[in-house]
Amino acid sequence: MVSPDIGGIRRARHFQERLEEALGRTVNFALMDKKRSRGVVSGTLFAGDVGGRCAIVVDDLINSGTTAARAISACRREGAVRVEFAATHASFAAEAHRLFDHHPPDKVLVTDSVDLGEDFRPYLQGPLAVLSVAPLIAEAIRRLENGGSLSEFGGL
Repeated sequence: MVSPDIGGIRRARHFQERLEEALGRTVNFALMDKKRSRGVVSGTLFAGDVGGRCAIVVDDLINSGTTAARAISACRREGAVRVEFAATHASFAAEAHRLFDHHPPDKVLVTDSVDLGEDFRPYLQGPLAVLSVAPLIAEAIRRLENGGSLSEFGGL
């Protein structure tokens, strides 16, 4: 499990714990440093061991694809045999095409919380996959209507 920046550590740790429960084994953790100044993203620190493994990078959104591309490149450089990128929101800006065109990840998994737009639909035939948030929203509504707890709902 990889966090593409310091701010995403908590999110990636949560996914790591859930994956460990599902697999019944330890899952390695790695993180990257990222600094954004005047629109330029920098930072070279990569901490963790992904060598010979599938690296799953987890982030909140993909916009320009810069953070995703940096994380994917770093994981490959560190010896990952497969790199997947998961993000909740895919608010793809035009420049996000570079994520799919040059050294693309093996898989990009996003939700349908934001419409992909026609320009990114062709990638559905390749590495891009979209999951529906409808079942999660339906379950949250069901719980609210029946006086259930959202904090106990593992899907949120």
